[in-house]
Amino acid sequence: MRRAPRVRGAVLLVAVLAGIAGALEEYVPLLAQSTGVGVPAVPSLVLLVMAGMAVGGWLAGRGTRWAAPALAVAAGCLAAGALSGHPAGMVLVAAAFGILEWAMAAAEARLQDRVSDRARATVTSMASLGAEVVAILVFAAYALGSVWVGPAPLFALAAAACLALAPALWRTG
Repeated sequence: MRRAPRVRGAVLLVAVLAGIAGALEEYVPLLAQSTGVGVPAVPSLVLLVMAGMAVGGWLAGRGTRWAAPALAVAAGCLAAGALSGHPAGMVLVAAAFGILEWAMAAAEARLQDRVSDRARATVTSMASLGAEVVAILVFAAYALGSVWVGPAPLFALAAAACLALAPALWRTG
């Protein structure tokens, strides 16, 4: 991994993408509640997002050459859905999380293709460790940001980070 820049880049991409998506998933209930629905409706909106993720996982492996533009679309959906302030915006959030799930699978598959069998366990572990570190940084940023703004702008900022990853995903293709 130290001598293979393509592997390093793929590990970093997987770590950042998985870390952001994994951490944001924890805040979906807060985003749902911020749309103005009553507390009893929040689980339904969360279920919608989880269904989007399930569809993204189901589609994993299909059309992966489109992962970079799809990630850009996901960023737009996430920002627009979060900033809409309306429960219907959660449909866009669900689509974004589905695309993120699908793009993560594509990035992980590309990483697996780049490493030898001997190094696969170590490289995968490094990517997982990196994802945990990124998730902790996202948790800290969300906590700090929530002092000043609500969930919608914080999700929009995370969407900007996802948009910034799209060119990297394009390069690793």
